[in-house]
Formats: sequence, C-alpha cells, structure tokens
Amino acid sequence: MRKRGHRKPQFVFNDPLSIFRPVAVKTRNAVMLRYLSALESIATGSNPTMEELKDLSDVVNVCETLAGSMGRMDRKEVGPIINDSVSAIVDAAERYRAGKTIRMDGHGLEAIRTLLDIYRQCLERLSEQEMTMATDITCRRLEQYRKRQRMDATVVQL
Repeated sequence: MRKRGHRKPQFVFNDPLSIFRPVAVKTRNAVMLRYLSALESIATGSNPTMEELKDLSDVVNVCETLAGSMGRMDRKEVGPIINDSVSAIVDAAERYRAGKTIRMDGHGLEAIRTLLDIYRQCLERLSEQEMTMATDITCRRLEQYRKRQRMDATVVQL
C-alpha cells in the first residue's frame, strides 16, 4: 500500500475579485421576498406553518452570527433587537406546540421587522462570500448545539 502525503487540498480562487462582489440583486430580492412573506403570513394569520417560523429563525440566527462571532455589526446596538426577536420566535413556537396557531405580539413583530431591515442592509453592503460564511458558521453552530442536546439526554432506568 502506498504512503499518503500529509498535504490537504487548498481552495483556489478562480476569480479573486469575487470576495468583494456584493450579493446579486436577483438573489437578494428572492431571499428577502421569502422572509418578508413569512413575516406577513405570521402577522396576518393566513394559516402560517412551521416553515415560515423557521425562515424567520434563520434570519435571527444569521444576524446573531454576524453580530457575535464575525463582528460585522455592533453587538450593543443590535443585541436588544436580536434578544426581542428570539423571545418572539420562542413564544410563537410554544403557542404552536400548545396546539394554537403561530402568532406574535406587537412588540415581537416590530423586533422581527427591524431585524429584517438590518438583514436587508447586510445583504446590500456585505459581500456574497461574507454572507455565505455567516450562513455556514450559523449552520455549524446549530449542528453543535443539536449534538450537545443528544449527548445530554437523560438515562431512564428500566
């Protein structure tokens, strides 16, 4: 059997200016349309599903990553809005688990609207690579959280 080398393949930039290119307008509009329609569905009560709530949760998590680990936003300024958005999503999820429709109070809807506006500004000003990196970091963070939850399961004696 042949000995394998210790070198790992490195990512190669075919277009070095791609790290500065903003998110395409068509992509940005499609993403914002999805998130705004999810918010509108929850706000008007037109039979919202858990998918709409998950979409809004994705926005909150990516903004939290941009503000926290990536440092692309001021944590002091955005932190209270993120906290209010998280509590609104948690309350809506608890209502859903209790068998009621997914709803948010006025304060929660306002926090989510403000956070969506902040997310829109990030899509306009940050590069596509930075937004992709923020999404990847968020996915890894959530996967680590889910793994910890599985490992922390209580053992039941028979």
